[in-house]
Amino acid sequence: MENKKQLLNFELKNVLPRTLLSIFFIYSCLPISGIILKERGEIRVGLWQVLQWGTGGTLLSIFLFVIFYKFHRYQKIQKFLSVFYSKKESLLRITLLLLWIFIVTNLISLFVFEHIPHVEDSIAQFFQAKTFATGKLFTIPPKHKEFFDQWFIINANGRWYSMYQPVHSLILCLGILINMPWIINPLLGAISALLLYLIAKEVYDIKTAGISLFLLSFSPFFIFMHSEFMNHASTLMFLLLFILFFIKMEKANNILFPLLSGFFLGCAINIRTLTSFCIALPFCIYMLSWFYKKREKAWAKSFLFITGALPQLFLLVGYNYLTNGNPFKFGYSVYMKGGKMLGFGSTIRGGYYSIADAFANNAKYLNLINDCLFEWPIPSLTFVFVFFFLKFRKIKWDYIFLFSSISLLGGYFFYHKVALCFGPRYLYCSMPFLIFLSARGIVALIDYLSNKKITEPNAAEAGLGFVLILCILFMAIFSAPGLINLYSRSFWGVDDKIGQAVRKAEIHNAIIFVMTNKVDQVRTLLHSYGFSYTETEILLKEILYTKIDETIREAETRFSNPEEIKSLLKDSFKRISNEIKLDKNIIAEINETRGYKGYNYSSGFLHNFSDLQSDIIFVRSFAERNKILIGEYPGRNIYLFAPKKEAFYLYMREYELIKVNPDKKQE
Repeated sequence: MENKKQLLNFELKNVLPRTLLSIFFIYSCLPISGIILKERGEIRVGLWQVLQWGTGGTLLSIFLFVIFYKFHRYQKIQKFLSVFYSKKESLLRITLLLLWIFIVTNLISLFVFEHIPHVEDSIAQFFQAKTFATGKLFTIPPKHKEFFDQWFIINANGRWYSMYQPVHSLILCLGILINMPWIINPLLGAISALLLYLIAKEVYDIKTAGISLFLLSFSPFFIFMHSEFMNHASTLMFLLLFILFFIKMEKANNILFPLLSGFFLGCAINIRTLTSFCIALPFCIYMLSWFYKKREKAWAKSFLFITGALPQLFLLVGYNYLTNGNPFKFGYSVYMKGGKMLGFGSTIRGGYYSIADAFANNAKYLNLINDCLFEWPIPSLTFVFVFFFLKFRKIKWDYIFLFSSISLLGGYFFYHKVALCFGPRYLYCSMPFLIFLSARGIVALIDYLSNKKITEPNAAEAGLGFVLILCILFMAIFSAPGLINLYSRSFWGVDDKIGQAVRKAEIHNAIIFVMTNKVDQVRTLLHSYGFSYTETEILLKEILYTKIDETIREAETRFSNPEEIKSLLKDSFKRISNEIKLDKNIIAEINETRGYKGYNYSSGFLHNFSDLQSDIIFVRSFAERNKILIGEYPGRNIYLFAPKKEAFYLYMREYELIKVNPDKKQE
């Protein structure tokens, strides 16, 4: 009886964790989000993805099985593929991979993204970098702010600046000063890759470090993110620096290590606060365990770690005070006018976020990271699953890296939006951990196949090397061209057509009015009259745009005071919403096609300097209202950038620059 009980406990101890792990891995592959939200389209796409992964996994498994029994005959092939698993450090191999990252990201930045930021977040931070380049934290806003209204740019209390924390813009500022802002993120990518290698070498061994660097070098998620201007690039670099010196601090008593670790964590917090907090949380909990275990110099190291972080924390609260008027008030809160960013209930976009939505979002994140991390014919987290499934020696850092990834996923459980930008960008900074664990999974699988005498060690290494090559070839042939095509077609609705037209026409000393669509114009006018981000989005969803436009015109003819106009608009909106029953599907459709019936003003705004004294100034067009702004810039040439050729797809549309007579009535 006692023996049966011991056997049962042994089986539960071994089988139950693996069963739960298998269930979780399957969960991460299935379109659970679509099932929870009952979205048939998402379910169909998800099932097609599962079919692709299943087919790819089956074919690769058969291929692997065959070559295990053939590769012992081909010593030269084994020797060639052993480059993946070399236990000797090769500076040439490391240098070539770093150069690959730097060169490819630069080429994509030029030929795909046209050396300009595309995402509104990047554009706002790029604008702030230009402001920093003039030696200022903010500038005086333009008199008629509706002509310059831009996503995530604060225009309040006599200040004009980005809502984001300052450090990423400070780094971009260095690129602006040398007139090469586009080179910053590719450079950060190469530095981050080197740091990833050094961390893996410090924690594991040269073999694992080499595999990790190789996997990162061919991750489309990593490559495309570092080809644009997104602040995830600088956040990743600072978090890797924090982790590298944290590991060194744990091993040695050098006074510099805790200071540097804390300082670089502070830098990351000064860019993406929530992300950095979630990533650092397991490391800080581990540091607290030092006190419980009464480790030598735990107090000294912790004190130095906090001391190192203080300069950046002081920079953050100081910047908040000088820009937002309160040391503990972030730009997000000012821009959203107090709108709630995290938690359940009403969202800043006027919707409702429930716990079911949160579980759906988390399932979608897992599904997306499985797809986007490597773009392989098998789930990207396959080797992470293999590592924890097999009986292979785990060390504390494996669990800390795993819990940091889970912590980041948990942090965004409370945020209502899933942002798919080059991949699930909110999980981007968990990428190094997933790559470390994937590399560990590859090593563990080789060890398992060799120890179980399924095949010879050399054949196992060569076979898995071939599988990796096939996966990368699949990504290069089938996934990468589609991604390049997607990102080069006015990605995020932004392109450089307006910049190219201005340069081609050799225009100088001009104001370029950018014709946007009706929805965009109405949204801008509501912002200019003091409606918050949330109020505006709710009103646009609930009221017909034509009615809003008519009400705005009526208010402007009756009042000149913005507060009086806002008061009238609120009363009118309430009356209109009671009178008119809307088809919300039509409203949603119009929102989704923002930019199709006009040009995206972001494409013009990104060329502006914050002092608005440059040779060319890009502004929004409001037809007859344009005369108000023209009067503020006497002597300037006036042009209108407007659609020339109608087309269903935004990237296929043609535009033209039209010379405008300021005295003539504008359409």
